[in-house]
Amino acid sequence: MDGKSLTPNEVKLKQLQELMPEVFSEGKVDFERLKATLGEDIMKASIMV
Repeated sequence: MDGKSLTPNEVKLKQLQELMPEVFSEGKVDFERLKATLGEDIMKASIMV
């Protein structure tokens, strides 16, 4: 450990990367991959908003 604390956003991104490594490209979220992975679930959520 380098003594640096993670920000809340960094913690969330790390958790997401552990759960869904396939949606990351070069250490960043690839939203096209995320949409493809979630499929219809993400479409239903956007309709409900």
